[in-house]
Amino acid sequence: MGTFDPIKKVYRSNAGPFNEKGTSDIIGIWRGKMLCIEVKSQTGRIRPEQKLFLEAMQSLGAIAFVARSLQDVLLVLSEAGSS
Repeated sequence: MGTFDPIKKVYRSNAGPFNEKGTSDIIGIWRGKMLCIEVKSQTGRIRPEQKLFLEAMQSLGAIAFVARSLQDVLLVLSEAGSS
């Protein structure tokens, strides 16, 4: 995730050996499963590396998705909880 530079009014990437491009905005654990949420506005675009990250996490059994609203999160988590 980038860091906002308030002086130049831009986001700067946090380059380093422990940062992977495309990592989801929110990462956690929900009911014993890894949870990865990429947060986007209604018109926000998913970068290719973000899509690859979500797909990789899903293939490993994580709950990984794009959320454009709180309702998206509630829907996915309720579906994940019922399976």
